[in-house]
Amino acid sequence: LPEDRFIVVESQMGLVPMVVWAHYILGLTVLIKNSPDGDVAVGRMGKPQVIIKWSSTFFSTSSLSNLDHMRWFSQPTIYLLDADMNVLLETKPNPIVRTEIEGQEFHRLKGYGTTFLRRLFNSQTLVADDDPIFTETASFAVSFSILLSRAMRRLPHPVKAIRRRNDDIDVPKQCYLGTEHWRLFDSSDLLFRGIKLDKRKISEYLEEISGKKTDDMAFPTSVRNYLQKLDQNTSESTRLTFLGDIKRLASWILSFAQVVDIESCADLPLRMAPKWTFGNRVQHWNGLDQIDIPSDVWFEQIVTMMRRDVNIGSGFVGSRELFLTCHQGWSLFYSCVGDHDPGEINCELLSIKRGVPTNTRTGERKYQITDAPSIEENLRTPKILDKGDSYLPRCVTKVYKRTEHYSSRSEAFWLSIRFDIEEVDFHRQTLSQRAGQDQRYSLYASHSQFHEGLWGVVKTIPCHHRNEDCGPLPLDQDAMTVTGLTWANGDGDAVDTRICICLVKGDARARWLVVNGIFSNGPGA
Repeated sequence: LPEDRFIVVESQMGLVPMVVWAHYILGLTVLIKNSPDGDVAVGRMGKPQVIIKWSSTFFSTSSLSNLDHMRWFSQPTIYLLDADMNVLLETKPNPIVRTEIEGQEFHRLKGYGTTFLRRLFNSQTLVADDDPIFTETASFAVSFSILLSRAMRRLPHPVKAIRRRNDDIDVPKQCYLGTEHWRLFDSSDLLFRGIKLDKRKISEYLEEISGKKTDDMAFPTSVRNYLQKLDQNTSESTRLTFLGDIKRLASWILSFAQVVDIESCADLPLRMAPKWTFGNRVQHWNGLDQIDIPSDVWFEQIVTMMRRDVNIGSGFVGSRELFLTCHQGWSLFYSCVGDHDPGEINCELLSIKRGVPTNTRTGERKYQITDAPSIEENLRTPKILDKGDSYLPRCVTKVYKRTEHYSSRSEAFWLSIRFDIEEVDFHRQTLSQRAGQDQRYSLYASHSQFHEGLWGVVKTIPCHHRNEDCGPLPLDQDAMTVTGLTWANGDGDAVDTRICICLVKGDARARWLVVNGIFSNGPGA
């Protein structure tokens, strides 16, 4: 009979499912002994059939607000006893098969920063919701994000090789981030929804901190008073901790400023992980040095906030081949996804949309899309066409067909895009020469390759001539035009020419392959 048997559990591991199973499913009375609230009985009055002993040494945590630091010290031992309290059975769980279940708090993007600040300033004292410290801190974080964006830059492909040798580098101004202020304000307005941002204060703070090291930057008055209240001497550690929080807020502002139509993402669920930031690149920034950012910097950081199971650098998430990931019904992907002109794409922007990648024929869903493994290709050797005083802008290497091939794997969909190409120079060749079948071939690529390629490309200043056919244009002495989509191992002295022009006028798909060719050529491109 139930009253002739008792179960004793030596610690509170698995407390909730044990109570649900024992009481709400089996109808037994459960007693939790020595809990922080004393002895707690769940069920009918009388002798309990299940006794759970609360252990004060069950876990320790370096921060009560951060469960990621939890370290388990004991595993529960379970005893089955008879009415005379004799042990009939003793069992210990196998640590190999033990499963730990932890909860994860999520918060909508709208008001994410507001909740962070409310908790930050009320963790050790009470601060009224209308206290100016919230407006001043949020405004200061916006100013810091503007300053931070000015220090960030992309490195062109040739410069990366120089950077690896620790030589001095000259980065074109087009590669400096300098995120537009309206994007930063839209991002901030959504993150700090419920806190009124003061643009006048933002301008004042920005002027005060520009050109200064972070150690010399003065916090807003309300913040200084708050820190002094917590620490009479406002020690360096207290100041550095708060500076880390400002950098964290600026990281969030910058990341979501890169998202197109950010207001439509107000309901995007994000992990409430206050310790998240850009890492060493930003946390150790001194306020003056330039920050060289990799091509996946924004993508990686937003994925980290969306998903808990992220392991950057291994598997699919965080790999260079990944260009779309989905979580809780929201998909994040690069701006180059689709069939666009690379000249119209801002490689620093991302898109976040509702929806899950789905095979329309089978209904199969996956939560990631990556580039398929590379297909070995026989790239055509480029040949010199024009070298002299002038050349005629035209399209010699034309993509006449583009086909997307998807395949399904256990973790993701794979995508490979086939480009069918024809090389014909109508300006020079006869009709019989144009008909040759050897002028046609195929290349394969995909979106993460295109994103990586475009990230290291320096766009020229837009020209103002009309798009219709034009006559010959001047050609510098150290420039030439070539066939094909690359110039590595080129014909004659093509590989040694300072300026090499691939003739793909008016063909957006061919231009993507040129971008990919620049990236594939490596550091010497």
